[in-house]
Amino acid sequence: MVADQMFGDGPSARALYQSELTLARMPQPEATSLLVDSLVKGEPGAEKVYISTPITGGNKLYDFLEAEHVHSRKELDPSDMPAYDKQVITVNCQHAHRIAEKLRNQGVCAVEPSSIQFPGWSQTLYNQNWTRVVNEVPFSKVVVCDGWELSYGCLLEVRAALDKGIPVTDEHDQKIDKAGALRRIAASSAQLVAKGFTVAHLSQALTAPFASLPMEA
Repeated sequence: MVADQMFGDGPSARALYQSELTLARMPQPEATSLLVDSLVKGEPGAEKVYISTPITGGNKLYDFLEAEHVHSRKELDPSDMPAYDKQVITVNCQHAHRIAEKLRNQGVCAVEPSSIQFPGWSQTLYNQNWTRVVNEVPFSKVVVCDGWELSYGCLLEVRAALDKGIPVTDEHDQKIDKAGALRRIAASSAQLVAKGFTVAHLSQALTAPFASLPMEA
């Protein structure tokens, strides 16, 4: 059912919710194994594309922080979180949905992870899950949504794809290789640092040994 939803062919909201709850109650490795199996078997013979998108971060995060006159997410007040959810998370997810639907209209099976929520999972569990999905599902390419270079989760997925030899393009169909990704990270990070923002060392997601990388920045 979860795979059906990702492919744009989803069941009722109640059935999807039950699928998410079932996977969320399992140990993450077991849940990921079931998800991978479902995605591999879904739509046999059709092209499968993975949509990598910022959810909690990316450009929208820094636009929001700037509007709130703070320099990192840690500085946000609890009262800011409803607006953060609406202006960052919701906007990022809606954008990813549009990219996925465009591909589906072209006959592509677009796997768009922001459509699926596993109640109770930490960011670490999500990143472990999706990097393994990228590694084990036969995707023809990974498409990254705008703001990817400022999202640690996206960069982990890009790293997994590049290491496996899966082509990576941005949403404008421009090819991304490791050198180009590092340039984008450096340029975008420098602009933010110049504005006084606190930015993680995102380039490490592409340069450090993968096994040594934390699954959460």
